[in-house]
This record gives sequence, C-alpha cells and structure tokens, in this order.
Amino acid sequence: MARPRLLDAAASAPLVVIEAHAGTGKSVAAGEIADGDDRTVGWCRLAPGYTDAVDLVGSAIRSLGGQPSELDSIVDLAGELLERLEVAPTTLVVDDYHHAEGDRCDVLLGEVVSLLPPESRIIVVGRTRPAGLLGRVGPTATVIGADDLAFTRDEARELFAARGRSAAAADAWLERHGGWATAVVIGAESAGNPEADTADLVALLLDDERLADLGPILVELASLPYLTADLAGAIRPGGADDLVRAGQLTSLVSESDGYWRLGADAGSVVLERSDPAVVASTRRAAAVALEPGDPGAAIDLHLRVGDHHRAADVLHANLSTVGPDRALRWLYELPADTRRRFPPSVSAGRATVNLDAAVVSARHRVDAAGDNDERREALLSLGSIHAGRGELADAADALDAAARASTAGSASAAAVNFQLGLARWWAGDTAGSRAALLLAGDTVLTAWVGGNLALAEGDIETVEALGARAVELAGSEPGATTAPGNSLQALAALTRGELDPAGELAASAYATALDHGGLDLAAAAVAHGWALARTGNLEEAAAVADTLQRRVGRQDMHARVQAALLRRELSRISGDTETRERDERRVRDLRALGY
Repeated sequence: MARPRLLDAAASAPLVVIEAHAGTGKSVAAGEIADGDDRTVGWCRLAPGYTDAVDLVGSAIRSLGGQPSELDSIVDLAGELLERLEVAPTTLVVDDYHHAEGDRCDVLLGEVVSLLPPESRIIVVGRTRPAGLLGRVGPTATVIGADDLAFTRDEARELFAARGRSAAAADAWLERHGGWATAVVIGAESAGNPEADTADLVALLLDDERLADLGPILVELASLPYLTADLAGAIRPGGADDLVRAGQLTSLVSESDGYWRLGADAGSVVLERSDPAVVASTRRAAAVALEPGDPGAAIDLHLRVGDHHRAADVLHANLSTVGPDRALRWLYELPADTRRRFPPSVSAGRATVNLDAAVVSARHRVDAAGDNDERREALLSLGSIHAGRGELADAADALDAAARASTAGSASAAAVNFQLGLARWWAGDTAGSRAALLLAGDTVLTAWVGGNLALAEGDIETVEALGARAVELAGSEPGATTAPGNSLQALAALTRGELDPAGELAASAYATALDHGGLDLAAAAVAHGWALARTGNLEEAAAVADTLQRRVGRQDMHARVQAALLRRELSRISGDTETRERDERRVRDLRALGY
C-alpha cells in the first residue's frame, strides 16, 4: 500500500535513515521510497561477520551490477562507491545497518554523502540509531523512526478496505494494537476478533485453504533465518515456485532484495505445529546449501540441530572471514575436544571485526567467568585480541594469567602457551617465546614460530629442519596445512640465494593458504611476497602485500608490520623515494609498538 507521507518526508534528502525495532515495516518503507522515482536502485545488506566498510561497498557495487576492487582504505572505498553512484541517478539502500562497524562504515558513508551528486541518495535501514553517521552528516539527513512508520487511522482504514474489511474493524484493531505494521497487516488479512491475540490471528491465517498445499515452504521459512529462490530450490524441488506463491497469497511472507522471510509471529505458530524431525531435516539441508555463500548462517544451523563436528569444520574453513567475536561465541557451543582445534589461529583469523568492541567483550567474559575453565578461555581470548591490536605487554599479561589457570600438559595449556610464544616472538623476547613453545608441544604452528626465531638468528639449517617438521606434522594434525612449513623452507632457500626453489615453495604455500586465511595466510604471504620481490615481480609482490593487509593485517598488527616491511622493500627496489619515505615512517610507527 502506498504511503505518500513517507515519500514526501524523504523527497529531498541525500541520506534517509530508517531506524526502528523489528516488525515496524522498515524494509517495506525503504523499498517504497526507493521505488518512488526513476532512479537506479541498489540494495545491499550487512550481517554478522560481514560488517566492515569493505563488505558494505562490495555488496553495494555488486547490487548495482559492478564488480568491486581489492581496496581497503576508507578514502579509496568512498571513491569507488561514489563512482558507481555518479554513473546514473541512483538510490542505494543499506539494510540491517545495526550490524555495521561504526568506526569505519559511519566514516565511509559520511564521506560519500558529503560528495553525493544531487540526483542520487542513500537510504540506511537498521534497528538502532546510527549516531556516528548522523553526527557526521548533520541536518542534511532525514530520520524516519518507529512513530513515523506506524500506520495512521486513515492508512489502516485504506489497508483494511483493500482486504474487504470495514473502517470500524480498522478502528477497533488500532484501538487494541496501535499502528505497529506487522499487527496492522495481520488484522487486515484476518477476519478475526480484534480482541484476539496476534498468535491466534496468525494461526487463523495459516489455516486459509489457499495455503493448504504450501505447508512445506512455510515450515522452511519458519525454520530458517531467510530463504532465497536458489536456497529454496536446493532444499526441495519446486521450493522456489512455492516461495513466490506464498508471497503472492499472504503478506506475512515478505521479500526484500531476493531474501524471503516469514513474520516472527507466524513463524512461531508454524514451528509449534511442525514435526521436529522435519524442522531438523530442513535446517540440515539448508546448512549444507549455505556453506559456500553464508558460512555464518550454516554454522548456526548446524549447531541448532546438534551437528557439532560439521559446524566445527565450516568454522575452521572460514575462520578468516567470520571474526573472533563471532568465532568465540560458536566455540563455546562446541564440545571441548572440538574446540581444541581452534585457539592457535583464532586471534589471527579475522577479517572484519572491530577489535575495540572485541576487547571490551573479552574483558566482560573474564569478569563474568563462572569457573576456572571459563576464565582460562576468556583470558586466552583477551590475550589474543590484545596481541592482534599490537598491545603486546597486555597480551603477555593476559596469556600468563591464562597459563596459570591451565592444567600443565593439557590441550588447553598447549593452546595458551602457543599464543604466549607467538606474542613474545612478536615482542622480540626470543628466550621467553622458546620457553612457551616448549610447553605448547610439537605442532605445525609451534614449528613455524620456532623457525622464525631461528631465521632472526641466521640459523638457516634449523629453519629448514623446522619447515620440514611442520610439513610432516600437517599430514596428521587436524585442520593443519603445509603452508607454514613450505613458507619456512622457502625463506631458507631465499636466504641461500636459491631463487627458483624458493619461488616454487612460496607459491605453493600461498595457493594453499588463500583458502584458509589466518596464520596460514600470514606465513605464506610473507614468504611469497619476498620471493616475488627478489625475482623482480614487483607488481605481484605488491598485490600479495595488499592481500596480507586486507585479509589478516586489517585486524592483526604483526601481519600489518610484515606488509609494511614488504612495501618498504618494494619502494626501495623501484627507486620511488617519496613512497619509500612514507613506507619507512609506517614501519617506524608500527615498530614503536614493540615489534
């Protein structure tokens, strides 16, 4: 139903912010505003694990038919997005903005809005008020809140009349339920008594004979966080057609940018009526189908049906994209024996996460720990995040405390001591790092750290031996790859001047690590970048440094140091004095942290 007053409110603003709680019709209003003129429309959505400015710009450009580049800085990202918004009069909708990392997304959109051509605009939709963004754009923004989205008496009467209901029914409904969009829609579609509960009215709607053969798709909608046509078809033949039919028959099934959902009240009623075995089977099928494109949703679904080992496999394969806060939440839901696979790489396996928020969350977990095991794992998380932020002294303090809370010789003690050895290596404490690594045991990653310590001392034979040991261990260690071991062997060969074998080993390690991220990518990118630099492939080496910075270095200071060192070497080789001075300053600034 058209609501002209919302169109009028948003008519001339370059930025429209729609903020309200669930069920108020935010996305519907955004769609109405976006479709209310002749502009090109792009629609992107943020989600847990996909919350950074890079994610926002990438999905926005794809929604407008473009292909995003490999940029990371706010200025570059703003320029890239502006180029797309200047091609033609455009409305860009950014949905679920409450997931956004404000320290990057607010700055990004603030830059874009200030330079936006007058024929284009941005609509931001979320459950919370984006104070940082509004503070940057000032009075140029129009804010539409829950009170604005609520149906007026005239609008409710119009909607009821379109469904064959009387004005008196609309008035009685508003008297009981107010203008909340979900309730108004339910009331308009139901012939029920306005005194009935919303759940009763939903049940009445679901008993509509027109929906009699759509039971399977309603169960799927109720069981899953969302459905797309592709996902519906992957779960069940004919699912995509049923999805469209359900959307045509009842507005309780809504679609936005290809994502279909069932209203929360309706979903609860459907689940109450459904066979738990059918719900579990639906979630398993959806989880498998979602693994390549939305691993976070797949992990959630695997955990809901108790498939812990499958959830662990998906998490391990996607650790570099889901971020530590999300990863740690899932880790606490996994059995203890499964969790042991993860702590060594959790701190480096992040791509899109706000570490300021993560450290606050980790401190809260330390304070709220109910027993020694919870405290140890919370301290491990806190130390890992401090290390990623470059706060090496704080990292060592937290990890020391975690080590004291660990049982000597246990798997948890090994995980803590590996992280401690890692942080001490980064701080240049060779003896302290080796002492911690001895307690961490013989693993691929402890061999890799030990090899780096030997490399700093010029002991190339030990570097090569530890590289070979890491490759050997990768064959039997769950979740491990040959990337760290091959990286060490490549660096040993490079130090000897054996460029061809170094290049082959480094390229192999890098190809393996690209699929795994985390410490594997940190190890391989360094070796591959230096091998390319030594053989004169400067552009390829620069691309590797960019990948290291983007995939790991954005939230891991040691990887950022390594990327900066490689860029400094490339500017030295190319003779670019101005760039070299900038890179030199960057290395000095990073090393001032203690690396």
